[in-house]
Amino acid sequence: MNPAVGKHERRTGFLTIDLAIESPHLNLPYFIPKQALVKPSTRELAYSPDVLLINPSNILRKVD
Repeated sequence: MNPAVGKHERRTGFLTIDLAIESPHLNLPYFIPKQALVKPSTRELAYSPDVLLINPSNILRKVD
């Protein structure tokens, strides 16, 4: 295993835990999806972030 990947994964894990604990503690409605793709409106391609904290009220929903 690449040591940089291990350190990166460890940091990502700790950050995810901290955000998951602090959001409800601060009465924030945020959640962390297990998998997500983020596509900025100004870009053609999406990316998969290491950690994503979502405020559900800011999600744009596509209406058919």
